Amino acid sequence: MFRRLSVLLICAAGLVGCASTSIDNLHFPYRALQNLAKKSSPLGVRTVSRNGREVYSQYFAIYKGTYRDASKLGRRYFSKISILGGRRPYEVSIEVFEETRHSDGSYSSPSSTSKYVRRVKMDFERHLAERRKNPGTIDDFKVF
Repeated sequence: MFRRLSVLLICAAGLVGCASTSIDNLHFPYRALQNLAKKSSPLGVRTVSRNGREVYSQYFAIYKGTYRDASKLGRRYFSKISILGGRRPYEVSIEVFEETRHSDGSYSSPSSTSKYVRRVKMDFERHLAERRKNPGTIDDFKVF
């Protein structure tokens, strides 16, 4: 009995725990993380919060392994990348939300989903690795 209950709890935690993900201990400037969040947003940025800490992507769906515009599809997704923390090291939280269209043409309230969180996180980490290889043109600039 105890064994079945523990297996059930582990499975439930796995399903619930994957709805969002975060990356800790980022010792990068805030502006650099903000630019990385914008680059990592599928199909570009739709909106940014007033304080610039939350970046919302365009509506997307994945078809044959690539992002496609889904602004008018029946089921669409968007990502939210949040920069957390008042100073270094920062934490970046990544969430993906799903909306479905009703018969009257309106969309449901966004609900958190784990469907594409890993993909968006991998894109963010890839851009982060590229930035580490090429930190920017300011550092490479030679005056003379």
